[in-house]
Amino acid sequence: MNKTEQGLLDKAEELGRNDGTDAASWYFDRTEPKRADFLRVLKGIQDGDPMIMDTLPNRASIIEDPQELYEALDLVVGFVELPEMSEFLEKLKELYSDAFRYAAQKRVEENCLENLRRNIKFTIDVEAIEQDAQTLLNALEEVLIKADCSLNFGEFEDDDWEE
Repeated sequence: MNKTEQGLLDKAEELGRNDGTDAASWYFDRTEPKRADFLRVLKGIQDGDPMIMDTLPNRASIIEDPQELYEALDLVVGFVELPEMSEFLEKLKELYSDAFRYAAQKRVEENCLENLRRNIKFTIDVEAIEQDAQTLLNALEEVLIKADCSLNFGEFEDDDWEE
C-alpha cells in the first residue's frame, strides 16, 4: 500500500469518526429522556441488545451510494471508476462505516453516562448527621465520591467554624 492509499484510508476513518460523533449528538434530541431511558439505552449498548443497537445512528447511505464519501475524500470520478480500485474503494467504505458506528455508539454511551451522573440523587438523613462540621464534610465527600465528583474545602481547624 502506498502513502496516498494509506492517507485516504486514514481520512476515511477520521471522517467516519467525526460524522458518527456528530450524528450521535442528536440521538436524544427529539425526546425528553428520563433517567430510566438513559439506563435502558446504556444497558442495551453494553449488552449489545439489537433493540437498542438498531436505533443508533448508522450511515447505510454511504454504503449504498458512496459518492458523498468519495467527494469528501476528494476522489475524482475517473479514479473511482477504475476496475482495479473496486477492492480499495470497498475498504474505504468499510473503514468509514466501522469508524462511524463505533464513534456513534461511544458518543451515545458517553451521553447516557454524563446524564446519569448529572441526575444522581442522594438522600442524606440530616438527623443522623452530627452538627459537627467534620462529620458533615465526611458525608458530603461520600456523596461526591458516589457521584464521581470531587470537592476540595482545604484544611480547616475546629476554631474556623466558630463564630
